[in-house]
Amino acid sequence: MRVVLSVIVAIILLCLTFLLFIRKEHTYNASAKVHVAQTKDGFRLIRNGEPFEIRGASGEEAYLDKLHEMGGNTIRFYDTINFNKKLDSAQKYGIAVIADIPIPAYRKEYNPYESAFKRARYQSLVKDFVSKYKDHPALLMWVLGNEINFPVSSNGDGFTTYYKSLIEMVKEIDPDHPVTTAIPQSGRHLILKLWYTTKLDLIAINTFGGIKEIEKDFRQINFLWNGPYLITEWNDEGPWTEIMTKWGAPIEPTSSKKAERLAAVYDQHIRPLHGRNLGSLIFYWGTKHERTHTWFSLFEESGEITPSVYAMQSIFKQQEESNYDGPEMYYMMLNRYGAEESMILTQGQINTADVFFNASNCDSISIQWEILPEVWNNQKRLKRKEIKPSSLNHLILENKDNMIRFKTPEEEGPYRIFCVIRDNKGNVARTNFPFYVINQMNAQK
Repeated sequence: MRVVLSVIVAIILLCLTFLLFIRKEHTYNASAKVHVAQTKDGFRLIRNGEPFEIRGASGEEAYLDKLHEMGGNTIRFYDTINFNKKLDSAQKYGIAVIADIPIPAYRKEYNPYESAFKRARYQSLVKDFVSKYKDHPALLMWVLGNEINFPVSSNGDGFTTYYKSLIEMVKEIDPDHPVTTAIPQSGRHLILKLWYTTKLDLIAINTFGGIKEIEKDFRQINFLWNGPYLITEWNDEGPWTEIMTKWGAPIEPTSSKKAERLAAVYDQHIRPLHGRNLGSLIFYWGTKHERTHTWFSLFEESGEITPSVYAMQSIFKQQEESNYDGPEMYYMMLNRYGAEESMILTQGQINTADVFFNASNCDSISIQWEILPEVWNNQKRLKRKEIKPSSLNHLILENKDNMIRFKTPEEEGPYRIFCVIRDNKGNVARTNFPFYVINQMNAQK
């Protein structure tokens, strides 16, 4: 008992020492065009002398007109190619820009900052980028690296010192805009180290299904950190947390289910955040292939709008119900089985896929099917960006609107069949079904 008490006392003394000698309050430049202000009620972002609550998305330039129409006011750009054009487009639609400053993530096994030449090169790139765009009226803040793996328990062979110098350089070149970096939600210790050892103005959090636990996570370190933060990525559950097939393929919710869950997650877990939260950005405004080309993409590749965009309109404009009146996708079945049955098929097998949906006017819709090989299973090995693979639609033998007959591929491996329903108003509903093809000889073993 005495030993336990001694340990408790030691921990308390350690925490008090930390608070007395390490904890510090950040100071903010109140004269900056954009700055964080601390009030008696918490923190808020001030832009051109007025409070600015971030309501927006992370993604692409292509649909900024729609973001404005839906009530959003901010876009986070990852891609800096033709960046001046992106900034001008955002300014045209009254959208503020959170600009990622692209620097590579630190890796212990491969440190991209190990040589003086490389450090000087990245420093020059950051300096030129910030200097070039710092005065654009659409600019809101900088994100110095996305999930850069900032070391918590070490100096990272000098990386932490170097990174802190980059922050200071950005703030010196541009004192008018806040600087942050985006980290995964799970990094509670990372938050503390960043907050107390760097001059970042706020912490940016990328989160998906974990948004349901974010308030609890912050409470665990609240006595050490009570600073401002921004949710720079949020969406429905990611593919890494969804139900998996027996071969590890994530089962993707329908577009209708995603929209329903988005609205619920925001109302229950983001809207109640106040005082320290400066806003949130839905991921992904545009199209992106991550496990599938539909998982996070809020738009169809041809530009149609998913129900999730209308869910975001309700959030941005604080409406009680969505204005979406397009087709609703319920589910797909393969050979009369659901995706959770982990469908394993043999080469050359004839199969039937059915999709179940609702549409106010079936004469105004079109239904498109597509069979694709999976790409998630070889990305780690190939170490390349995910792109949508080529279609295998030559395997479709018969297409009767909400039902098709198709033959399985000859090559063994994981595949997925997609169904897209479009109406004549630019709306789209989507679903897909993973399946695995096994060699006939292996099936007999």
